[in-house]
Amino acid sequence: MSMMTTVYTICPDVVLRKVAGERLLIPVRGNLADLQNLFVLEGVGERVWERLDGVRSVKMIAGEIAEICGAPQETVEKDCVAFLSELHSEGLVHEA
Repeated sequence: MSMMTTVYTICPDVVLRKVAGERLLIPVRGNLADLQNLFVLEGVGERVWERLDGVRSVKMIAGEIAEICGAPQETVEKDCVAFLSELHSEGLVHEA
């Protein structure tokens, strides 16, 4: 399966918090937040995160963001793949 057709959803043990103007993804393991593995969301990453609903594919998310930002689809697709690959390897998202 191509990464572009993959559908991701947010792992249930990850919370999003706004702290000092930053949007942070915080993994919660057991009863404790894993503060060693905070992930800061910025710009397009935040827009991608907001669209991880378990329904939209990577291609659909990239298309929406490309349209909103007026950026080339191919560029946004590459950025989305890189970003989601990193989130997946960190255990913050999983395939739906």
